[in-house]
Amino acid sequence: MGCPRHQAGLTLIEPAVAFVVDHPGATSAIIGPHTMEQLQALLPAADVTMSSDALDQIVALGVTVNLVDNGYGDFELRTDQRRC
Repeated sequence: MGCPRHQAGLTLIEPAVAFVVDHPGATSAIIGPHTMEQLQALLPAADVTMSSDALDQIVALGVTVNLVDNGYGDFELRTDQRRC
């Protein structure tokens, strides 16, 4: 048995970008190529999609992998912090 990524003929970056783009808990994929070669390696990732089952095998929906991602405090503007 080989690596599913290799069996599908994907580079490492393609399923990584697809995971972020297709996961309902993520709002966007931020990429920052510095060279034309890096950009060209990233472009095919736009055509790769992941099923819900594949996403859940990596990280199930609702699971926090890193507790730091839970935030750092109040998420609303308190009354005493409002201008009016």
